[in-house]
Amino acid sequence: MFNMGMGEVLLLLVIAFVVIGPSDFPKVAKGFIKAVRYSKDLAKDIFKSVTVNLEDEVNEVKEVKDLVESTVKSVDTNIVLDPLKSEVTSIVKEFSELKEVVETTNKSLGNEVDALIKGEKVNL
Repeated sequence: MFNMGMGEVLLLLVIAFVVIGPSDFPKVAKGFIKAVRYSKDLAKDIFKSVTVNLEDEVNEVKEVKDLVESTVKSVDTNIVLDPLKSEVTSIVKEFSELKEVVETTNKSLGNEVDALIKGEKVNL
């Protein structure tokens, strides 16, 4: 929780209790808890949205890769088409690398969102 220990949290609660007063403290605490829950729900929604978008992109890259691979297999290799085949192969390799980047980004975002949900500090 923002790199704070249990002692620091208790000190903040005592200060808040003194400043806010015993009559309003439960109301403020409930409001704070609602805000934390809302933040967690918002982070989950953002994570789901990003994950769905990245999965769509990964699927699109896979489709293009499969199309390119099938095209490369169907091309009759001869002297005229060899340069084209190597170019298409390099494009397939680039799409594979892009797929890895998208998957790595997806995992990284998942870890960051999990950290946010847990209340840990995240460097964006």
